[in-house]
Amino acid sequence: MKQSIGHKKLNPLQGVLLIVCLMAILFLVNYLAIDLFGAWFSRISERAGGLAGLIAFWVIGGFIALQVLRVYIARISYTLTEDLLRMSRFYGKRERHIEDVYLSQLLFVGAPEDAQKRYGKLRCTRATHPSCKLERTALVYKNSAGTRMALIQADDELKAALTQRVKRK
Repeated sequence: MKQSIGHKKLNPLQGVLLIVCLMAILFLVNYLAIDLFGAWFSRISERAGGLAGLIAFWVIGGFIALQVLRVYIARISYTLTEDLLRMSRFYGKRERHIEDVYLSQLLFVGAPEDAQKRYGKLRCTRATHPSCKLERTALVYKNSAGTRMALIQADDELKAALTQRVKRK
């Protein structure tokens, strides 16, 4: 069983509008960072003002690029096999492994609040997408590092299969 979550694909007009908006935002950031921020630091010296503006532009521009990548490009995939749940993050067609949960080691499937009440504070792996409207489900499992928790956004079919596997134990 395989489930993939992510932002719905943009149509060509929406994609062009997104790029135009990003360009406008970067031009505004360029003006604010280099002219205003740089002018404030140029009281110290001309070189400090230019350097401070340049650093501010790249930090803010990098943050904006990361947010666009995280929301519009990245997808999360859950693959359930007979004995394993594999969580992966996709950037385009490139897969990045997040975590493997062996179903024989699965202890709990349910709401994150219930998992915290039952098991306390655990190290958490997040395999969720910011634009997905599905509620988060907590998986508590054991691995070589001890007991851990993973947050996923599973549909009803995947959640039922995982719950069924925990009840079989």
